[in-house]
Amino acid sequence: MNTSTDSIIVRKNSTALLTDLLLSNDVLGFFAAKFPLEIIPANDPAVAYTDFKSVFMSAKLEKTPHKVGFIYAHELLHIFMQHKSREGARDHRLWNIATDYEINETILFQHYKEKEWVRAMKDHKMEMISYDSLKESVDGLEKGMAAEQVYPLLVTAQEENQLSVSGSGQSEADSNNDSSNGRGQKVTVRTASGNEITIEADVKKGGKGDEEEKAAKAAESLIHQATSQSKMAGSESSEILDRILKKAQISDRILEKVRKVLTSIDSGIGKHRGYRTYSRVNKIIPSMPGTFKAKKCLNELILTIDESGSMSDEDIAKIVYGVYDIVNRRLIHIKHVVLIRHDVGIIVDEDVKNFSSYTRKKSGGTSHEYVYAWIKDHQAATKADSTCIFITDGFSDIQDLDWGKIRGGKIWILTEKTMLEGLSNVDNIGSVIEA
Repeated sequence: MNTSTDSIIVRKNSTALLTDLLLSNDVLGFFAAKFPLEIIPANDPAVAYTDFKSVFMSAKLEKTPHKVGFIYAHELLHIFMQHKSREGARDHRLWNIATDYEINETILFQHYKEKEWVRAMKDHKMEMISYDSLKESVDGLEKGMAAEQVYPLLVTAQEENQLSVSGSGQSEADSNNDSSNGRGQKVTVRTASGNEITIEADVKKGGKGDEEEKAAKAAESLIHQATSQSKMAGSESSEILDRILKKAQISDRILEKVRKVLTSIDSGIGKHRGYRTYSRVNKIIPSMPGTFKAKKCLNELILTIDESGSMSDEDIAKIVYGVYDIVNRRLIHIKHVVLIRHDVGIIVDEDVKNFSSYTRKKSGGTSHEYVYAWIKDHQAATKADSTCIFITDGFSDIQDLDWGKIRGGKIWILTEKTMLEGLSNVDNIGSVIEA
C-alpha cells in the first residue's frame, strides 16, 4: 500500500473519532474541530506529536480506527490540558511521562472507557504509560492522579533506581534550538520488572518565547470556546477535564509567591548571589541524580498541616503537592524536613523522606499551641533556625501566641479568605498567602 493510501486511511479513522465525539457533544470533539490534522511521511521516525497548532500523525500507523482514534485523542489532550505551560522547570523527560499518565490512565481509561476506541486499547496498557505498567516501580501511584501528582513520584522512583529513563526527550534540531522540528523525540522507560516502554516525547521542550510556547498560549482561547460550546450542548465532559486540571495544582500565582518567600529567607547558610551547584543528591526531598543548581539552601523546613474537619482534602492535597513541586524543581535545596500534622494535638515526623503521597487523618477542632511549643523547644535544643510553612484555614488560636519567639522564616498558606486580614495583622507572623 502506498503512502498516499496510508494517509487517506489515517485521516478517515481520525474523522471517525471526531464524529463520535461531536455526536455526544463532547468538549474534545468541539476542540478537535479547531485543529488541522497533518500526516507525517512514513519514512519519518515520528509517530505522533503536536506543535499546539496542529496534530501530526504518521502514515505508517496501524490501519485500525481504534489505535488511530486513541492516539489522536491523546495528542489533542496534550493541548487541551495545557501540558506545555504546566511544565515549568521540571525535568522534560519525566514531565512527558507524567502527562502521558494523566492522559492515558486518568482521562481516557477512566472517563472515556465506554468508547470503543478506548476499550480496544485496554489490552495494550503494558505497552504504554499507565497504572498497570508503572505500579510495580512507582510507590504511591494511584489511578486518577494529575500530572503534578505523578511527577514527584517519578522523581522518587528514579532516585531509588526503581525506574530508569533514557533518551534526551528532544530531537537533534531541538538541541540546536530549532523549534521548527519537533519530530523523532523518544524517551524509553524501564520498570523494575524489566518492562520497556518507548514513548514519543510529544510535548516538545523549548525555551521561553519559542513558537510552541506561543501556540500553546494561543490555544487557551480555543479551549474556552470548545468548553462553552460543549456546556451549551448540555455535556459535562468539560467539567470532568477541568476537575482533573485543578486536582493537584496550586495556582501559578501561589507557587510563585511561596517560591519568592522561600528564596528570600536568610537561613544563615547557603546565602549567595545567583545559583550554587550541589553535587550531593538531596535524600530528604528526592531530586534528580547527579549535580544540580539551586537558588537557595535551607537548613530545615518544618511543614505543619491543619487536619481539622474544616480543611478539605482537596485544599490540603493541592498545597502539599504544590510545596513539594517547588522543591522538586530544584530551585531550593533543603537539608532536613519535619512534618507536623495537627488538630488540637500533634503528630510529628522528624525525618520525612517523601511527603508527595501525603494523606491525612480526619479530625475535629484546631489549635496551634502545641505546634508553637514544639517548634520553640526544638529550636532551643538544636540552636538552629527553621523555615516554617503553616497550612491552615485560620480558625485557630494563632493570634494568642508570640510568633516572635520562633526564629527563621514563617509562611502561612490560608485556605479561608475571611481569615486573611486578621492573620496578616498579627505581630511577627511572617508572610501570609491566600490559597
